[in-house]
Amino acid sequence: MTDDTEGVAVLGAGTMGRGIAHAAAVVGHDVTMRDVDESVLDEAAAAVDGTISGAIERGKLDADAADAARDRVRTTTDLGDCADATVVIEAVPEDLDLKTSVLGEAEAVLNGDALLTSNTSSLPVTELAASLDEPGRFCGLHFFNPAYVMGLVEVVTAEQTAEGAREHAVGFVESLRKEAVVVRDAPGFASSRLGVTTMPFQLLGRTVFSKWSMMPFWSPVQTTSSTQPESTGVERYEFTIALCFHSFARLLQPTVYSFSCGPGVRFSGLSL
Repeated sequence: MTDDTEGVAVLGAGTMGRGIAHAAAVVGHDVTMRDVDESVLDEAAAAVDGTISGAIERGKLDADAADAARDRVRTTTDLGDCADATVVIEAVPEDLDLKTSVLGEAEAVLNGDALLTSNTSSLPVTELAASLDEPGRFCGLHFFNPAYVMGLVEVVTAEQTAEGAREHAVGFVESLRKEAVVVRDAPGFASSRLGVTTMPFQLLGRTVFSKWSMMPFWSPVQTTSSTQPESTGVERYEFTIALCFHSFARLLQPTVYSFSCGPGVRFSGLSL
């Protein structure tokens, strides 16, 4: 590894784990996907290979870069193979006891400088941190699905998260060529609070339109798959709309949202 390259361990090789592995590998990080089920790992390796192939088809990677990315991803059932990781991302199902157990096991084998994170989308990060011996190096790292496509990642700080851990997490997200949105631990984090509070808002004077890949008209959500049907020729666009919300309560902080609005259109935004 170079000075700018992380050793990334992804704990859990399901949908999110695979997407995170792809996102890390294509930018040059070495990735170890760990799962307790060998068959799940086999499926995950094939899935990552497929999404990387899709990136070639979409012109996002050339063949040499894709081969290099594939070579950076390895799988294992042995947690000890993750001991040298500098960034660990837990991505197991949303069960507090399961996540607490996996994080505790990981902490026991990691070096002291490693950043330990959870991809939880709703569980209390402060409670997860409280289960650790060194909670200061822990935070939430919430990717949106599909992780290798979506450009925003929530860095969720627990009450115990040290400033160094927050900075490490932000730097890692930026190394993935994504935007890090730092939020405090709260029910549902930022992405689930949209529409929960009654906050007046105004549209910021910036709307970014980026041309997306050619997608079938009937598909309302961006997907990438080697089994995806051929496009009907309908061009897909992503509309990124920034909204500014004004709150008089503790929810005054960045809010991220993403939703589909009819065939071929997805809206995503960031409130500041």
